[in-house]
Amino acid sequence: MPTNANVTSRNRILIFAPDAGVMAWVESELGGQAFSLQVARSAREIVTALVDDPPPRAQILVSDFDALSASDVLGLHAIRDRGWFGSIVALGNVSPELRASLSVEQVLGRPLVAEQLRTAVTRVGLDQATRRIPKLR
Repeated sequence: MPTNANVTSRNRILIFAPDAGVMAWVESELGGQAFSLQVARSAREIVTALVDDPPPRAQILVSDFDALSASDVLGLHAIRDRGWFGSIVALGNVSPELRASLSVEQVLGRPLVAEQLRTAVTRVGLDQATRRIPKLR
C-alpha cells in the first residue's frame, strides 16, 4: 500500500486503476497530499477493503470504471448494500443509471488531464464523515 508523508489515519483513498498509465496519473494527481493511498487490484479487493477490512476504511474510492467488467460493476454494488457510504470518483465512461445506482459523486471522463482528480477529491471533501445514502427503489 503506497502512502504519502505526514499522513493521518483519518484520511484514506482507495484506488482501483489496473492500467499502469492511469495509476501513474492518479499518483501524480494525489501525490504530496495529506492522506494515504491504498490500492485494490480487483473489484473483489475493493469490496473487501471497504466493507470487510477492519476500520479505519477509505472515505473515497477512485476507480477506473473502464477497467471493470459488467460482472465486476454488479459486484461493486455490494459496497453500498453492505454499508459503505463514502464517496466514489469514477474514471472513464459511466452511464447515468450506473452513476445513480452507485451514488457516484464525480465522473472524470477521458482524456484524463492535470489537476482534474485533485479538484474532484477537493470537491468531494476528504475530511467529511461518511453519510447514509438513500436506496433507490
